[in-house]
Amino acid sequence: MGGGGRQRGRKEEGFYIPEDVMVSILGRLPVKSLLRFKCVCKLWLSLISNPNFVESHLSYQNNKDPQILVATPTDHHRKIVIDSIVLRGDATEITHKLTVHDIPLDSFEMLLSCNGIVCFYGVIYIHVCNPSTREFRTLPPATPRIRLFQDRSINYLEQVGLGQDQVTKEYKVVRLFKREEYNGSRNLFMEGEVFTLGKERPGLWRGIGATPFQSAVVPPCFANGALHWLTHENFPTEKSKVISFDLHDEKFRLLPHPSCCSNPSKTWASRFLLILRGCLCLGDRIADSQLDIWTLRDYHSPNSMWVKEYEINLETNKIDGYGPYMYPPIYPIAVHMNGNFCLTLEGERLYYYDLRSNSFRNVDYRRPSQLIYDPWSNSFCNVNYSNHSELICYIDASYHQSTVTMSVDFIPTEYVDSLVSLFGRRYPTC
Repeated sequence: MGGGGRQRGRKEEGFYIPEDVMVSILGRLPVKSLLRFKCVCKLWLSLISNPNFVESHLSYQNNKDPQILVATPTDHHRKIVIDSIVLRGDATEITHKLTVHDIPLDSFEMLLSCNGIVCFYGVIYIHVCNPSTREFRTLPPATPRIRLFQDRSINYLEQVGLGQDQVTKEYKVVRLFKREEYNGSRNLFMEGEVFTLGKERPGLWRGIGATPFQSAVVPPCFANGALHWLTHENFPTEKSKVISFDLHDEKFRLLPHPSCCSNPSKTWASRFLLILRGCLCLGDRIADSQLDIWTLRDYHSPNSMWVKEYEINLETNKIDGYGPYMYPPIYPIAVHMNGNFCLTLEGERLYYYDLRSNSFRNVDYRRPSQLIYDPWSNSFCNVNYSNHSELICYIDASYHQSTVTMSVDFIPTEYVDSLVSLFGRRYPTC
C-alpha cells in the first residue's frame, strides 16, 4: 500500500499542463491576481512577465466591454485619485485603482489611456502610470518650454502623446513644442522629442527635428501604431487635415480626411479626433442637433476610406437642463459591444447613450469621502469627491480662509486592465 501511495504521489508530481492551456487560463484572470501568482513559482513568474503573455492578456481584455477611467487631482495637484467605472445594465460598478501621492507641484492634463497606461503632463513634469499594476514613473526633464508673451498673457504651446511601436512593442511618449529663434527677426516653429519607456533604454529624450505640419492645440489620439492630430485652421493649405506620426519609423504623414472636412464654412473647432474600439474616428458636430462619427476603415490599405458609422441625435434630448445643445460639447469615450456609447459632457459628467432608443442616462457615481484636516476648527472633516466639482477650503498668504469651486476631474478615458510595465516604482497594494 505504501508503494502504491508513493506511485500516486509520483504521478501527481508529474502532472503536466500544456503551456498554451496555461496561457489561455491565466490570460483571463485580472491583473491583481496575476501579480500575486508571480510568487507561485519561477515558471509562472517567467510566463506572466513574458512580453508575449502581456500582449495576449491585453488582447483578451480588449474584447470585454470597456472600463472608464476617471482621475481627480486633489491637494492642489499634489495627489491624483484614480477610479475605474464599468457599466453593467443599469448598474454602475466603481473600483478604486490607485491614489498617487506627493507629486511635484504642477498643473496637469491627462491623455487618453493607451493599453492601460495613463500619462499626466504638466508645465514642468510628465508622469506615466499603470493603475492596474500600480506603477508610476516620472520622466526626466525635456527641453524647456517656450513662454510666449502676448497681450500680457503666457501661452504654453505644447502637445504630448502616448502610444506603442507596433514593431518593437515599446511604448513611447512624444512631445511637440514651440521653439523660437532670432535671426534678424523672431521665428517660431514646432519641434518634437521622443522618450522610449524601455528597460534597456538610457532614459533620455531624443530630438526628431522640426515637424512638417502645424497641428491643432489639442492632444493627439493613438491608433494603428501612430499618433494623430488635426491640423490648425490658421494654415489654410492644411485646414482640417489629419496628420499621423508613426511610432516605429518616427515619420509624419498626411492622411486622407472624411468629406465633412471639405466644408469651408466650418472650422476645426467643430471637429475632433477620437478612438473607439481601437479605431481612428472623427467627430463632426452638426449645428446644435447632431454629432456624426466617422471611422477610418482599412487603415493600412491604399484603399482606406472614411465611413460615417454613427449619428447621435442631440436635438430631441435634454440632459440636465442643457436641452438641445452643442456647447458645452459632448465627447464619446467608448462604445460597448452592443453599440451603445459612454459619453462625457465637458469632461465633468458621464452619460450612457442607447443608440436604438436615442436616449441618455446619467452615470451617477460618488467617490468615498476623504478626511482632511481643518486648521480653523482643529478637527478633521469629510470631503466628498464627485464627478462635478470640489469645494476646497485653504489658507492664502494673508492667512485668510477662502472657499473656491473648481473642476476636479480630468476628461475621462476608455481604459483596459493590463500588465504593461513602465519600469518605474510600484505603489504597495491597499
